Amino acid sequence: MDFHNASKAKYDFFDKLPDDFTRQQAIEIGKTVNLSDRTIDGILKNALGIKLEKLKAGHYRKIN
Repeated sequence: MDFHNASKAKYDFFDKLPDDFTRQQAIEIGKTVNLSDRTIDGILKNALGIKLEKLKAGHYRKIN
C-alpha cells in the first residue's frame, strides 16, 4: 500500500488492527470499514517489510 496516497478507510483499517493478527481477523476488521477481501490482501502484501512482518502463513505482526 502506498501510505502517502491511501484512503481514509485503509488508514482506519490499519489503525484498528491489533499488534499481532491473522488474515481472518484482518478480513473481519476490513469489513467494518467496507474494504473487500482483495483490497485487504493487497494492503497486507504491500505493507510487508514496511509496516508488517509475516510470522507464518496467515499470521502478521505490526512493526513499530
